[in-house]
Amino acid sequence: MPNGAARLLARLQKGDSFGIPSVYPGWATFSDHAQVYLESAVAVASHGPPADFAVFSALFCLRHGLELWLKCIIRNELIDSFLVAAMADEGLPLPDVLAAVPGLRTGQHAAITTALVVLQNVRERRLVYPECWTENLSETESALNFLRANRDLSRNYFADVCRVQVSGHRLDKLWTQAKATITGGLHREVASTAPMYFQEPVVAASEIENAVLLMHHLDPGGTVLRYPEERSGEPNTELPAMHLPALSALAGSLNNTLMAYSAVRSEVYDLATLRSPRLRW
Repeated sequence: MPNGAARLLARLQKGDSFGIPSVYPGWATFSDHAQVYLESAVAVASHGPPADFAVFSALFCLRHGLELWLKCIIRNELIDSFLVAAMADEGLPLPDVLAAVPGLRTGQHAAITTALVVLQNVRERRLVYPECWTENLSETESALNFLRANRDLSRNYFADVCRVQVSGHRLDKLWTQAKATITGGLHREVASTAPMYFQEPVVAASEIENAVLLMHHLDPGGTVLRYPEERSGEPNTELPAMHLPALSALAGSLNNTLMAYSAVRSEVYDLATLRSPRLRW
């Protein structure tokens, strides 16, 4: 870092009110960040900059929050599907297990195999960070055997270190991948459980879909809300006018729903095992 930039950073780190950027790795990381963006959308739309500018920031936060949440759903579905495939046939070698996971792309295999090795490194070899992430990375079949031999371990021991990435910014495609999980048994579980934890009802699955597809229509590639112009130089003037209190209410209701999903998933995943990663949906 240049000296001047370092001095500026030092000035920004003096005082008595600090914001500490915190990332807590685990299966819910993307969902946690999604909540932050949806809460920011509520704040900006409620009392942010002048309305004509606030709509850009509020919509961006809402859209990005939905993108992160969908990616969290998809990531965990891939993790659960891998565990199911790994346990279904104990004679199946790792390449065939990976090939049997619906929707898992070749580029995502490394994250799965690394997580397998990290699990064995920590639970059996007692390695700690950073060695647990760098040692024995070629011992993937041994790691798969360890997984199968310890099937009653917590599902989260594996999921918390499985950093499989879900690429792309098109909300329509992400929704296609996540829809079955969101609108199926999980949503019914959330809708029936949420009243015990939250005062506000959860948003209907159809309304979640409407919000996702509206945000996709307004910003298909995730760039319209970030810049005042297209790459061609044309100004971004096609966004419709928005009633900011209604936009704030939408972001708030989506955030409440996301928190309800997280509460239910946490409760279930805390009881799930490597053998049975999905207990109720």
